[in-house]
Amino acid sequence: MNRGPRAAAPPVRLALGIAALAAGAFAMGASVLFVRLAEVGPFASAFWRTALALPVLLVWALAAEGRRALVPDRAALLAGVFFAGDLFFWHLAILGTSVANAAVLATTSPVWVALFAWLVLRAAITRATLAGLALCLAGAGALIGRSFHLEPAHLLGDAAGLVTAIFFAAYFLAIGKAR
Repeated sequence: MNRGPRAAAPPVRLALGIAALAAGAFAMGASVLFVRLAEVGPFASAFWRTALALPVLLVWALAAEGRRALVPDRAALLAGVFFAGDLFFWHLAILGTSVANAAVLATTSPVWVALFAWLVLRAAITRATLAGLALCLAGAGALIGRSFHLEPAHLLGDAAGLVTAIFFAAYFLAIGKAR
């Protein structure tokens, strides 16, 4: 029986994976609205989002890795710094521009991942990657439609949305290295 990376997942495991993916996508999508509705500032909101998740993630890491989980390597620490930057600028973008602009600018992160992988890691960019990037951007455009607009009053928020994508891309690449 083939148990390699391309082996088919058992139906229950596949269903759980799809459910987890859907729940994560819903939670990430709803987070924008919760940040807007929060009665605390953007940085307190970002802090509490991560602080409340920490105990659950710590138990999970200890169960999976044992004591080794308590000693992160350099790439994991760097990923944490990039994630903090992502949250910092994401919350600024949510409050500094329209939800549509914040979302569409943040979804450019795959473009930055590919660009950094190519420039920094010297990874080859395949046609499949380019096609995936085109689909990603087309999907973001389709979701946002005509809601995306640039206004001088929101330029700092728009810039924060773009910086969010850059930090998330760096986080994604650092996590890949940490694994």
